[in-house]
Amino acid sequence: NLRLVNSTIKLCARFNMAESQLIWLLFTPHCFDLFTQFSVKEFIDDGCAVSIISKALGYAIICGSFALKLPQILKIVNAKSGAGLSVISLVIESLGFLVTTAYFYRQGYPASTYGESPIIFTQNMIIIALICAYNSQLTLGALFVVAYSAFFVVSMTEYLPMIVLQQIYASNLFIILGSRLPQIYAIFKLKSTGNNAFITWFLNFGGSLARLFTTMQEVEDTMALVLICLSVVCNGIIVLQFILYWNASDEIKKKKE
Repeated sequence: NLRLVNSTIKLCARFNMAESQLIWLLFTPHCFDLFTQFSVKEFIDDGCAVSIISKALGYAIICGSFALKLPQILKIVNAKSGAGLSVISLVIESLGFLVTTAYFYRQGYPASTYGESPIIFTQNMIIIALICAYNSQLTLGALFVVAYSAFFVVSMTEYLPMIVLQQIYASNLFIILGSRLPQIYAIFKLKSTGNNAFITWFLNFGGSLARLFTTMQEVEDTMALVLICLSVVCNGIIVLQFILYWNASDEIKKKKE
């Protein structure tokens, strides 16, 4: 469809223009001049140091996101089970990453402030497909992943009106709670973290803390800050549950034996 192609080209052009204004993907022209002139005081006073730290941290989050769900995926494959994982949480969480990617992208915000979202979305699709496959629901899982991915592509274009996208993004408050509360409750009910991977949730918590800092520095969006703060709290609760129920899984296995 010609309209879809044109919408995508326009968005990509705007994205490339924003990124091309940076030198080495880190420095604004002004900050780069101060850096090459070794003007340390001006470099710090003009906020260049904080800006570069924020950019570097943002790129680090994106790089780290490639490995974020890998431990979880491997744990599911090795156990041949998704026990302890809430599919509802994954579905809702994926919607949050989908909407965040589309909203930040179409608003023209720097890629360093949201680049991990499409990566984590893709990993969630793999996890959902695996859980469905091990529950003998491979066809259902495949259909869901294809449909969700198609919606992801459409949301990046003008086919989804910006005003609608803004309203959906504003409802991310409920998406975050909906994606985390079922998981928190599932762990509490089992008194065990099951096949949840500690490293995945720890990276989630650390990543959301770092993302809070980068968003405060680079994006003037109160709603975005509120949503990220909520993510920090929810991810922190799950990490705390790992500490509380650290040996619970082994004890449950012993009782079954």
